[in-house]
Amino acid sequence: MEETDRAFSIGHERGCVEKDFEFEDPWEPATSPDFLREQIEAELTEPHPLFGKDLLPIAIRADCDDVLVKTSGGFALVHLTWCRRSRPSPDFPHTLFLNNWEDFLEQVYRPDLAAWLEENPPDEWDLLIKEVGEQR
Repeated sequence: MEETDRAFSIGHERGCVEKDFEFEDPWEPATSPDFLREQIEAELTEPHPLFGKDLLPIAIRADCDDVLVKTSGGFALVHLTWCRRSRPSPDFPHTLFLNNWEDFLEQVYRPDLAAWLEENPPDEWDLLIKEVGEQR
């Protein structure tokens, strides 16, 4: 089983992801959840609320460095900085805490998807590919 499928499967088993949910641009399933978890942990310092917590990366926004992670209390959207902090800070990496999957969909995913489609309207090929995929 690929790492992406494993993370998504674990997310579904833990009740944090809808069974048949498929991420759309600009979001995609976390293809390297272990790598992402290691990067997040490298960026966290002790005053940050996620420091030392068990995190499961579920998805990443492809056009920026936002990672959706499952936490023991819900979800968190973590904006990776790709650097280590020399001074501890509870503000970095920037994190938005979400209570549940529906909060992620309402507050983050659907607005991101709408903005993405407005900035990147599908062309004829995109529509044709989607139509063929739905027919299968």
